[in-house]
Amino acid sequence: MATGSKLKLAGSISSTTQPRLRVISAAPTHSTPTLFSSSHPRKMSGRINQPNRIETWLLQEDEKRLTITEDPKIPNAATVIVRAQDHTLGNMLRAQLLLDPTVLFAGYKVPHPLENVITIKIQTDDRSNPADALKRACTQLINQTINVKKQFQDQAHNIEMGMGPEAAPQAAGGYDPYGDGFGGGAPAGGAAQGGDVYDF
Repeated sequence: MATGSKLKLAGSISSTTQPRLRVISAAPTHSTPTLFSSSHPRKMSGRINQPNRIETWLLQEDEKRLTITEDPKIPNAATVIVRAQDHTLGNMLRAQLLLDPTVLFAGYKVPHPLENVITIKIQTDDRSNPADALKRACTQLINQTINVKKQFQDQAHNIEMGMGPEAAPQAAGGYDPYGDGFGGGAPAGGAAQGGDVYDF
């Protein structure tokens, strides 16, 4: 008899302590919600407000990668909108533009953290215009990237062959990335100065 009463008591406890919250299923629905307006539909990942990572780097069919708009209020100024890019390219372009002696102002911002779009503001003096300054900055960044890649490949090849990094071939006069005379003549190998073998 005592065991029967315990069972009834346990049954009554379980019936009064049932959860009152409704559990929502995490299974995907038949339609995927979109973050943007219907003119730029992008699929969302399973998390709230997080766009699919791959699709944030792809352009839609009607989108252009680069748009330059002249500023009507400030002379020799323009706003450049670059789509499918983030702080990596924005900061490199800003830094390279500021090294140009014809550039008076260069800055960038990412308007929204969920969209991979950067906005670059450029103002130049009368010797140049923002589009030409941007072209020069891009060309110099490409040349710097090619040079760093070549130095890395040369040193990695020398290490694989059993030679030290100081055996890497040196260009005559060295590479001067900014054309200001300060970058040339520096040795490419960092191990000779006590650095790591991959310093260049």
